[in-house]
Amino acid sequence: AMLLIQLEPPLAYAALATLVVMHVPGATDADAMQWRNLGFQLVLEQELPVLHALFESLRIEPLDYFLPWLQALFVPVLTIDTAARLWDCYMRDGEVFLWRAAIELLRKRTNELLTEGTAGREHVLLLLRQPIDPMLIADKALFKSLQEKEDAVIQWLPLLQQKLPLPEHCWDLYANSYDSEGADVDVGDDSDGDGDGDASEKHAVAHDALPKQGALSRLIARTKRRSQPVLAQVAVDAGAGTKRSQ
Repeated sequence: AMLLIQLEPPLAYAALATLVVMHVPGATDADAMQWRNLGFQLVLEQELPVLHALFESLRIEPLDYFLPWLQALFVPVLTIDTAARLWDCYMRDGEVFLWRAAIELLRKRTNELLTEGTAGREHVLLLLRQPIDPMLIADKALFKSLQEKEDAVIQWLPLLQQKLPLPEHCWDLYANSYDSEGADVDVGDDSDGDGDGDASEKHAVAHDALPKQGALSRLIARTKRRSQPVLAQVAVDAGAGTKRSQ
C-alpha cells in the first residue's frame, strides 16, 4: 500500500520484490532473526533498563514486537507520513536506523507501558502491535528524539561486537543490502577506481564496530548501484506480465 501511493503498479511491484529479496522485510534465516532478537534485548537493556525489566517479567521478547516492526518497516504502527520518513532514512542509513527508531518509539511510550504493564502480557503486546496514536507520538517529536540520541549508536555497536558478534550470513547493520548466500559477494567491480572493490569490503564493514565514514558511504552507494539492475529486471518482468494479462 505504501509503495502504491508513491508508484505506478508495475514499479510498486518491482520495488516490493526488491525489498523482499535484498532488504530486511525479506529476512527469513532463523539464525539471523535470533541474532536480532538477542541483539535488540542488549540494546534495550542499555538504553531503557526499566522497560527491559518489565518486558523480562512479562516474558516479552523482541520477536514479539520488534521483528514484526522491522519486517513491515513500521507501517502497521505509524501513520503513513511518519513511516514514509522512516523509509527514507532507512534507505539512506540502513537497518541500524530502524533499531534507533524502535528504541525511540519505546522511549516515548515508556511511562504508558509501565503503567499498563500491570494488566499483563497480552495487554502490553496488544499496545505494542496496534497503531500508535499520532497525538501520543508526533512526527516532529519522534525525529527530534532520533536526532538528539543519534550518538547512542556509538555505544551499541561495540556492545554488540563484544557480546554478540554479527554472524557471517546476517544482514549488514550498516547498509541496506543482504548477502543471501552467506559468503563473500562482490559488491562492486571497482568501477569507481578507488582500488578497493574486493569482495571482502562488505563483511569488513559489517564486523567493524566503528567503520570509517568514507568506506561506509562507498558501500551504501555501491549496494544501491547493485540493486538497480535487479529492480530494472523485475520492472521489465512485471510490465511483460501486465501486457500478457491484458
